[in-house]
Amino acid sequence: EAVRDGENGFLLEKDFDPAVLAEKLRLLRDLPQERYERLCTGSRSLWERKFNAAENYAGFYEEISG
Repeated sequence: EAVRDGENGFLLEKDFDPAVLAEKLRLLRDLPQERYERLCTGSRSLWERKFNAAENYAGFYEEISG
């Protein structure tokens, strides 16, 4: 829910091989600055839409109070 593979981070399989983790870390390290910034922006944007309590609780309250 909080990570969208390639959009704001990278997902690993449940029982991943440590070599796969090392590969993802190298990929992250070697990203061009612009791509890295898009990952960061994507993370922040997803958080604001789905996990920001100040925003979401007000909408949730409105929804349940009718």
